[in-house]
Amino acid sequence: MSNSITIPVGRQILGRVINSRGEVIDGREPITNTARLPLVSLMSEQQAPQVLETGIKVVDLLAPIRRGGVIGLFGAEGVGEIVLVEELMHIVITHYHGYIVCLGMDENNYELSELMEPLKELGMQNRVAMVFEPLSSSPETCLRLVRAGLTIAGEIRARGHEVLMVADYNLSAHGNLAEMSELKRVAREKEITTLLLRANDEFAQREQSRVQEQLDGQIVFNRDLARQNLWPAIDRSLSNSRLLESSAVSSEHSQVARQVRSLLQRAQELQGQQNLSPEDQLVVKRAASVQQFFTQPFFVAEPFTEIPAEYVNIADTIKNFKELLEGHYDDLPEQAFSFTGTIDQVLARNKHANS
Repeated sequence: MSNSITIPVGRQILGRVINSRGEVIDGREPITNTARLPLVSLMSEQQAPQVLETGIKVVDLLAPIRRGGVIGLFGAEGVGEIVLVEELMHIVITHYHGYIVCLGMDENNYELSELMEPLKELGMQNRVAMVFEPLSSSPETCLRLVRAGLTIAGEIRARGHEVLMVADYNLSAHGNLAEMSELKRVAREKEITTLLLRANDEFAQREQSRVQEQLDGQIVFNRDLARQNLWPAIDRSLSNSRLLESSAVSSEHSQVARQVRSLLQRAQELQGQQNLSPEDQLVVKRAASVQQFFTQPFFVAEPFTEIPAEYVNIADTIKNFKELLEGHYDDLPEQAFSFTGTIDQVLARNKHANS
């Protein structure tokens, strides 16, 4: 692919919409007085893996995100996937003072794309650049769109800022595994954390094993958890990360994650059985507390829930779940763990309820 295409970069593109050829398509004035860079070349250089802490307990414990990694989000309508994406955008912007690059494809225009509405709602346009193309299954168009996004995101990262790149459903659906492999190499080299939104439908499930090979992790949404009001409704068994098998996380982190999955699996096996032994009853109760403790109030949901949001660092997440697994809080009712941040808040809530 020719490198004659250049992309505008810098603050002037924030809040604007361009296509993958670097042309303005939002009907406003041309972007001038800013640097333009040729599309990034797809070269690779290995970087030591690092965790990008999100402050979201279920993500950080069971599916930690690699900085510069490519993460697949497998969701469906009504399970809260877009809310999670909004929360991750909010965290990158507010906690890391970073920026967002969105890659969109749609049959209509960029204003109707899946990603544009939440950006407007959050008032984050001045920290966001969007590269948009009409819906196309052309490999050249998909690859050019990815390269354009990587060019912009790479320039932002080179200035020392955290950057999150988000590719919408249509691009993920029409892109192929070769493009994903190239994206992964460049994202790692330049530390551009990338979310690929993918439909969790029958087709996606059939291709999921092939896609997984190209991903650094996956976050899978579970409709049953959504029905139980266990938000974020992230599947505790299917969501995972290659970081849990690397030196990027502590052995304690990996062990606690394994033990949590094992506890929840055992509780699921006991579900519906009669005359459980005291030990099995404790497993079921402890698993219910773990499930409730994974719930967490989000910053982007505050206007609707009126529950103060909580950011929980990874160290506290590991410590709290380890203590819960060890039975330190078996005397607390499971609802005491619902929609809180740390165990300290659980204890304070329970004390208030009993005072």
